[in-house]
Amino acid sequence: MRTIIFSLFFTLFVFTSSVAQTSVMDFFNARMKAYKAELRKGKITDETPFQNNKNITVKDIKNGFLRYDLPYAEGFEEMAYYIPTQGNKFAVIASFACGPACETDLPTFYELENGNLVDKTDKYLPKATREEIKEALTKAESKIVLSDKDASLGMWVKVPQQGTTIFIGFKEDAGISEDGKFHQIYELVYTRANGTFKAVRK
Repeated sequence: MRTIIFSLFFTLFVFTSSVAQTSVMDFFNARMKAYKAELRKGKITDETPFQNNKNITVKDIKNGFLRYDLPYAEGFEEMAYYIPTQGNKFAVIASFACGPACETDLPTFYELENGNLVDKTDKYLPKATREEIKEALTKAESKIVLSDKDASLGMWVKVPQQGTTIFIGFKEDAGISEDGKFHQIYELVYTRANGTFKAVRK
């Protein structure tokens, strides 16, 4: 009898643990699900570029980081996965449009519900904070001294592969040269205890 009870308890523990666990790949799969739905609206149904997740160019599951191409679009995204001490797990995404230089807007934040991404940007980066950052970026852009007078300048967001801080600023020759200088304007400092970010002007 004790053996049966232990077996039932162990089975229940394994089941609930497996259900509760998520990773950056769960958020990636939900992102691709939503992206494919967008493509189908545009009559694009060939999913060959997505097979075996071959559009992932950087895969660091241990650190909760991915970089992946967006098939049929000129651009890519970077995703970082967060596990707060309290509250829901979430992911932050920086989307980059390229042509040929790349740039992005402010990052967006998502939680996962029933296998679908739910936009929670207002929760993690409130509208007032976003407006404050955008205003500071506009003022700072005209004052940046380029290391190369012929370099292009694009807004750039670095979501973390190591650590938890998100960096916001401008990058020279973004998407053209990996060595382009990054001009940091803001950083979003993460507090794991309550899963919040503090915007800090640099």
